[in-house]
Amino acid sequence: LVHSWMAPSVNDRAHAQGFFGGEWGLACAGTPNSTGAVATLDLRGSARRSYPGLVVDVADAPANTVGIFVYGGAVGSLPVGNGELCIDPASGLRRYPEIVQVDAAGAATRILDASVLDTASSGSSVVLQLWFRDVGGAGTDWSSAARVLLCD
Repeated sequence: LVHSWMAPSVNDRAHAQGFFGGEWGLACAGTPNSTGAVATLDLRGSARRSYPGLVVDVADAPANTVGIFVYGGAVGSLPVGNGELCIDPASGLRRYPEIVQVDAAGAATRILDASVLDTASSGSSVVLQLWFRDVGGAGTDWSSAARVLLCD
């Protein structure tokens, strides 16, 4: 398990490269959801395909909702529902297994296994984003997105 105090995040770019391997950064800022805030997706931990420790944190999503992580090989821009899909569907848009439960504070955390990201190989980048139910809006919305460069 990777603890937040020992793993740099997207917002701590000065330490991100080379910490546990890989590199990550913001791919798109996202748009406000029905709460008025932008659901932000942040990465920390390991971007190694051989170590299942890529931690994804989401904040400021609507409370008590569900969603799924989606990923692909390139950044894109496609309006969907109340937000923007920031992954180019032509780059191999996929969904990560398992539903994500957003808590009462609008937050969710999931440890991803980078070896499952089948559109990517070591040295390639993957764009991750959370799709979530947003009943206060158009029924569907998106978080910000992050791009991660995977390594072995």
